[in-house]
Order: sequence, then structure tokens, then C-alpha cells
Amino acid sequence: MDLLLFLEKKFGDVEYGAWFLTENDGSLYLWLGTDGADRLIEKVKRNVMGLPLQQHMERLVCRSLRVENSALLSIYFTPNDASEQRHMLMLIEAEGGMTDRELEQLELLTRMELLTRRLAKQKLDHERWLEGLRALTSSLDLNELLLHIMQNALKVIPTADCGFFMMYDEAEKRLVPRASIGIKDTIYQFQTRHSQGITGKVFTSGIGKIYTSRSALDAMDDVPKDALSYLVNAFGGDVVQVISVIAVPVTMNRDRIGVMLVHQLEDGRRPFHDQDLLHLQGFADQAAIAISNARMYSELREANEYLVKRSDIHNVFTKLSVRQESVEVLVGQVLAMLKLPLRFVDLLLNNWHPAADDKHELSDLDLFQMFEENKAPVTIPGSQDPAYYLYPVVNGPVLLGVFVIPLLRTLEPLDHIVLEQGGAIVALQLMNTHSATEMYYKRSHEFFNELVQFREPERVAAKMSNFGLPKDVPLFVSVLHLLGEHGDLKQREIFLRKLILDLEKELGHTEKLLFGSHDKVTIIAAALNSTQQKQMVERMRAAAERWAKSTGKSVSGGIGSLYSGLEQVARSNDEALDALSFLLRRQKTGLTRYEDIGVNQLFLNQEPAKIGHYIESVLSPLYSRGKQQGEDLERTLKAYMAANRSASAAAEVLHIHINTLYHRLHKIEELMQVSLSDPDDWLKVYLACHLSETY
Repeated sequence: MDLLLFLEKKFGDVEYGAWFLTENDGSLYLWLGTDGADRLIEKVKRNVMGLPLQQHMERLVCRSLRVENSALLSIYFTPNDASEQRHMLMLIEAEGGMTDRELEQLELLTRMELLTRRLAKQKLDHERWLEGLRALTSSLDLNELLLHIMQNALKVIPTADCGFFMMYDEAEKRLVPRASIGIKDTIYQFQTRHSQGITGKVFTSGIGKIYTSRSALDAMDDVPKDALSYLVNAFGGDVVQVISVIAVPVTMNRDRIGVMLVHQLEDGRRPFHDQDLLHLQGFADQAAIAISNARMYSELREANEYLVKRSDIHNVFTKLSVRQESVEVLVGQVLAMLKLPLRFVDLLLNNWHPAADDKHELSDLDLFQMFEENKAPVTIPGSQDPAYYLYPVVNGPVLLGVFVIPLLRTLEPLDHIVLEQGGAIVALQLMNTHSATEMYYKRSHEFFNELVQFREPERVAAKMSNFGLPKDVPLFVSVLHLLGEHGDLKQREIFLRKLILDLEKELGHTEKLLFGSHDKVTIIAAALNSTQQKQMVERMRAAAERWAKSTGKSVSGGIGSLYSGLEQVARSNDEALDALSFLLRRQKTGLTRYEDIGVNQLFLNQEPAKIGHYIESVLSPLYSRGKQQGEDLERTLKAYMAANRSASAAAEVLHIHINTLYHRLHKIEELMQVSLSDPDDWLKVYLACHLSETY
């Protein structure tokens, strides 16, 4: 006979129930009973001063109660089952009592029922364990695995209602939710530092623990309010409804993975006890192995996918390189792979790819200066969000171009591979173009030498159209010289190429031959008259000024006169070189025409030593009375010359009285033994002053 049959035989079809008493707070939870068992216990609670419990009694106690016109039999005893709470209260809605023999039989049958149910529970737990372990090996996808783990954690702890898994983020030093069961999705916004709250304390200590509602709230005191609000919302706006929590660490050897938590929300059931903590910790240990395996698999899979994609990227750009595709095609491929509105600045041609009607907000940025010291990629702010990532394309130390990428998202490792491989192929294509251009410049230079020497007029004339020059229109030569040190020779070539491109854009479709060599740019251009020549010179000047502003370098240029006849090209070239020499001697930048240097044409081919000797022989007598007086007299003389011998104008410039000026002029004539009113003496002195300012 079992317990239920005994009660039916003894009392018939009556309401009854058996409750275990929890030792920590004295609450009851129903073990077995009829549908009306809850009504019985509530009736007793309302009408009896305290429940008929005697926790310290070691023997069985049976009492008859009269409650709300109902007869109740109250039996209090200890089943002596170490796996359950010790004390049990049984209520039976029946008249009459029980004999000692019947009470002994009731206690014995209760123990047998407990053992039977315990064995059934252990069998069920064992099946749940096996099912849980099978689930741990059913998936190597980490997210899917974590969800399976939490689903089976609730099976391992059947008295739990919900739970979630917090994984440790090493980079952020935070615990982050990765899987949840029975909780709202706002739980995924709940994050804590690795030492905060229940999860932090269990994670740091490495020891699992059971928390009651009160102790759980106390353990959450150090969690920021904004983070705690997400947790509260996940539990429907009230964490007080959580009756109990088990939190256990999930570790693999020394690798701290995270914390697993299960919660009990409904009252009136057996609370969590130490056996549950041991079960969940054992399950967490098995879960740690599965998580580690999934992590390793995920890392290997990601590494393999990364290598495959990297290989695919390499193959795509290799094929494009073999086909010698244009820079436009290569940039288009990079754009397609990144899926970002990328632009490429070709600094050799000063072009943007893809071309656009609107001007880019970074168009005026001095990229040469930005990457002069360091050729590493940089991130700079835009006028509005987003920022820009600038990736330089280089050949050795030479900057060829820059990828301009708006950071609409964070760049992934494969994005950097695309830029690296694409940039290398673009650099190769640019250098191939550069080499072809160098060959054209070399041919142009050779033809220019033939034209200047003019030894074979007919042959030279026949070649004119091949180089874009007319045979019967006046021509003039311009020579521009890059000033200063340019460091690497390749960098100098880049600057030279940029100057040529600026000149090409300014001069447009005019008939000309333009080429570069070393640090010089030579231009032979056709002009119908001097007015047209002056217009072309102004365009050259504008291009040179723009180039100087963008590169931070300087340029000087000489312009020869406009002549008819191919035999006069050499003369215009000589004049251009003389005008350039005039600027270089004076250390001046900009462009000047040979005809604009005036009287200086007579001295361009004179040795500097002879010019210096002449200046000294004329002006040195002024210093015979001392350096200070000599400097004052020379300054006075030059001011008087510049004022075209106007005494009043010179005195005003020098800020002296006119009588003082006359006194100084008399002293000058006396020391130099000249008369400034004599034309020969005047020319001699004026020429010395002019040359001293010019040379």
C-alpha cells in the first residue's frame, strides 16, 4: 500500500495536503495534496494564532482542529530525509483522530513516498543532465550554443523560471549578456564592470552562490542606476519579484568565461538549496568546455574565412594588374569592395576619382604637407560627421595619391587589406603611367635640342606637327626652375609633374610643347602677337603661384621674346635662360620676361667678380670716414637716385631736412670726386647703385 491509497482508505474522498517547512524563513511549500490543499492552509492561517508547528519536536504530533465549522486533522512530524527540508505539516479535512499504529504507518508510508519520488527525481535529473550534455555538443556556433546552454540550465534546475548568461569582454573589462531565457530583451543592454553586482562578485571570486531577494538587492548596490534600470525592465519593472537567484562562475582552467544565473520567480515551491547550486556549477563546468571548443572553432573559422577572403582580394587585384586596367577601374574596384563612398586623389594628375561635379570638402587640403613627415594613414574630422580616413598610396617615400574614405562605419580588418592591396596596384599603375610620361618627355627634350641647334631645318620642320607645334606662327620659350632642396629625387619628380599639370590646365589647348627634365620645365608656345603672349605668360604665372601654394615650394621662371622663324627658337631660349639667371642671382621667385629686365640685359653675361669690383670702386670712397657715416651717405645717394634727383622727395623719404640732404650730397661729391650734375658722372654713379641693388 502506498501513501495515497492509505489516506483514501482511512479518510475517503477528503481534501488534504502535505507541506515542507523551510528552515531559513519558516515558509511552507506544498509537497503533495488535493486541489483544495491551498484552501486548507489558508483557512488555518486565517483562524489560528500561528500555524500548528512545533519545529523542535523530535516525535510525531497529531492534533484535531475546529476551523470555520470544519474539522481538521493536523499532523506535524519529521520525515528524516536529509535531501529535503526536515519538518512536514500535513492537514486532512476529516473528523476523528488516528491511532498510534496508524500514525506510525503514515510516517513510514510518507518516507517511502519521499524515497520513491526522490529516485524518480534523480532519474529525471540524470536524463536532464544527459540531454543537457548532448545539447552542449550539438552546435559550434557560439550564439546558438549559449542559448542551448541556458535552455538546458532551466532543465537541470527545474525549480528555476528564467535565467541569462553574462560573458566577460576582455577588451572592455565588462560582463555582457549573451543569452537569456524567460527575460525581456532589455537584459542585453544590462552591462557591468567585472567586479560589480552579483555577476561581478561571483566572477571575481570564482565561487557560486545562492541569493535571496534581499541579499540579491544588497549585492547590486554598486551597480550604476542606468545599468540597473535595464535589469529592472527585463524583469517586468520589478526585481523584487525574484524570489531566489543562483549565480555560478563559468571557467575553463584559468580562462574566466563568464557567469550563469538562474532565477526563481514563483513563490510556494521548494526554494533553491545547496544541491541545486552543485548541480548548476557542474553543468556550468561542462558548459565551459563546450564554450571553449566553440570559441576555438569560431576563431579557426574566422581565421580561415579571413585568409580565403584575403586571397580572393589578392586574386581580383592581380587580374586587374595583369590586364593593366586604368586607375579609374582600380579605384572603382576598391569602392565596390569597401561599399563606402570612397574617393581617390591622384596627386600626379591632380585628379579626383570618381569624378564629381561638386567640389569635395577636402579639395583644398594640402596632402603633400600632411604626409611629408609620415606616410601612415590618418583620421581627420570633416566639417560635419563623419570623419575621414586618409590612406596614402606611395612608391617608397614618394606620395602618389590618397584614398579619402568617409567613416560611415568602423573599418574592418578586411577593409584595410582592400586598401593595402588596392593601393599597391594603383601605385604600380601610376608608376607605369609615370614611366610612359618620362619617355614622352625624353623624346620632347631630344626634339627641343634639335630645334635649338637647327642643324637640319627640313627635318626639324617636318617633326613640328608631331609635337603639337606650328611651323609658321611666332614662337617663344619659357624655362621654369624649381627652387630649394626637394629631398628624395622621386619626390622632386612628383613636384615637377604637378607643376607641369598645373601649367597644362592653365594653357589649355594652346599650341605648345611642354616637358620636364630634372628640376626644370621647358615650354615652347605659339602666339600670334605680343598681346597673346602676355596673356599666356599670365596664365603660366597663375599656375606657378598655385603650385607654390599647394606644395610649399618656390619656382622662378624666365620668358624669352616672341620671334618668327624656327631658327629664332634658340635666341628665345637663350633669353629665357638669361631672364631666369637674372632672377636666380637676385634670389627672387616668380616669372619675368627677358624684355622686362631692361638694362640688366647688358650685365647678364658679365662675371660677378667684375661687377662687384666696379660697384666697390665707385662706392667705396663713401666709407673713408667710417662705416656708420658711409652707410648713411650710401642710403642718401640711393634715395636721391630713386627720386630722380628730386631733393624734396628724397628728403621726405629719408625723414631729414632738405638742407641736411644738400649737405650730404655735397659730402658725397667731395668723397667720390664727382659732380652729380655731370651726365657722365651721374651715369657712372647711377649704374653702381643699380648694380649693387641687383647683384
